[in-house]
Amino acid sequence: MNNPILKSFKRMNERYHEGHEKIPRQDMLFYSLQMFTYNLEERDFILDVGCGDGDTIEYFIMNNFRCMGIDASIDNLYLCRKKGFEVYPFDVCNLYMFDNESIDNIFCRSVVNHVYDLDKSLDELTRILKKDGKIFLGVGINKDGKFNPNWRNCFEDDVEFIDRLKIRGIKEVNSKMVDYQTWRYLDFVGVKE
Repeated sequence: MNNPILKSFKRMNERYHEGHEKIPRQDMLFYSLQMFTYNLEERDFILDVGCGDGDTIEYFIMNNFRCMGIDASIDNLYLCRKKGFEVYPFDVCNLYMFDNESIDNIFCRSVVNHVYDLDKSLDELTRILKKDGKIFLGVGINKDGKFNPNWRNCFEDDVEFIDRLKIRGIKEVNSKMVDYQTWRYLDFVGVKE
């Protein structure tokens, strides 16, 4: 395998699935990233919210996007900075460092289930997103009435979550639900109207 992007995804997929249920389908993260970057222009700017150790930033940069990451974990920020990425500490419920409508595109995966104030975090993400800007949100959804004890914010179904975005002026462009054994995962792509 000579393709550096595919090598990166193989490594990312192996790390992502440590301690998670194995998905008998294609790697979820790879398709989430493809779904989000579809129709973005080369050199577009992306804010990676909850960037982790920088694997998604690496993907964006390797695909000729400009990217900055924010994460709550000092350890993750250290790993990203070691790789040379531009990253900053953040609280997704208080993104005061960004002006209104200042961000072109936002990628936010596996974050909103864990924030202490869901509505405030969605308000902040939509506040900083430019008009016609694209937002990706990946979020866990309950399955069969079972709640994941690791989530602070649980959603009964995808409609409940998508409705929270619609009232904030986010129009759905694409969404995909992936079923696990005990929960489901929603990949949502929207545009700010």
